[in-house]
Amino acid sequence: MKYEKGKKTDACENGIWLDYADNTWYFCIKDDIWTREEIRRAKKAEFTVAYVSKGILDLFLISVFDCLETSDIPFSIKEADEEVIRSLEETGAYRAAVVLITGDGTVCAVRQETLSAQNSAVLRRYLKNNLEQAYAPEDFDNAYAKNSMRYEPFEMEQFAVFTEKFR
Repeated sequence: MKYEKGKKTDACENGIWLDYADNTWYFCIKDDIWTREEIRRAKKAEFTVAYVSKGILDLFLISVFDCLETSDIPFSIKEADEEVIRSLEETGAYRAAVVLITGDGTVCAVRQETLSAQNSAVLRRYLKNNLEQAYAPEDFDNAYAKNSMRYEPFEMEQFAVFTEKFR
């Protein structure tokens, strides 16, 4: 696993970002302080992953009950590394992991689940389609900025191609 509890990361700024390795989408959230209750909830409470595709705009919505409100994480397949691109040709289910990181860069919680085979196939199909579209990375950035001005992350749930809840 790329992120292990107690290990340091090179994350420098607080925020939320997406990483990918070993067939796993890592939803990383860095904050100065995580309470024991937030860490417990990240490990045990319901968490939701939704995937939204609006034209060239792909993004994930992530929420953890009573720990993390719905947050959006944009993802441009045009800027993905080779491992992500290769995964589009595979057929197995993707995994999704929530990773909490403290202010000093230490991983304090990791929760990994497996997306359904159906949702994994849908995600691959949409990402492949957007990979074939002719657009530049700055077009993606502009689409995301415009969308962010119009919608709060929780309002984007209505556009989800799929939503998967883990309990």
